[in-house]
Amino acid sequence: MGRESGDVDRANESLEVIQQRQRELQQQFDTDAAALETRFDATAVTLRKVQISPRKSDIAVGEVALVWMPWRKGADGFPTPVS
Repeated sequence: MGRESGDVDRANESLEVIQQRQRELQQQFDTDAAALETRFDATAVTLRKVQISPRKSDIAVGEVALVWMPWRKGADGFPTPVS
């Protein structure tokens, strides 16, 4: 029975060590996350408006298409596609 009791004591000590390490890691994570939140705060970014006019050589029209589908006013007064 003494051997089993020693095993339980060692397991409890190991659990306490692991839980303490988990608490330390969580605290370090919280500290690092708070530092990142303040470092990368989107509201602290200063934006400025810059207008860039395109040159004629920068504009290219690849394809122009027109699609039309006829609709009619239905008996209920709502538009419906023509089949």
